[in-house]
Amino acid sequence: FGSTSVPAMFLSPKIVSCKSPLYNSTRTAESLAVSVSYYGDDYVRSWKDFHYFDLPQIESIEPVLGFSIVVMGRGFHNTLQIKCKLGQALVQARVINATTMTCKIPYHVHGGVDVRIYDQ
Repeated sequence: FGSTSVPAMFLSPKIVSCKSPLYNSTRTAESLAVSVSYYGDDYVRSWKDFHYFDLPQIESIEPVLGFSIVVMGRGFHNTLQIKCKLGQALVQARVINATTMTCKIPYHVHGGVDVRIYDQ
């Protein structure tokens, strides 16, 4: 991750797993080159960079025809893993732009639920 090394584990000949270094929130969102080495020799650079993002923040939520919600806020990124958690249900989110996303409302008992954003 840039100039920082972390331990990694080979899950298969083509898949490596590791934890990213802690994100320094005093900097702006950044991308880091990722390289892999076996025994600390001959680093091979990944074809994908690793991206750090600031945590998204919800500012308002509006219902849309009772079947979905529009979530307004900041820091929404269009990734495949971003989800809304409505109560205990985790549903896929659709990011419109950095300040707007939508989530379908799963069936639940009448009443309010907590809404959270997850990027897995």
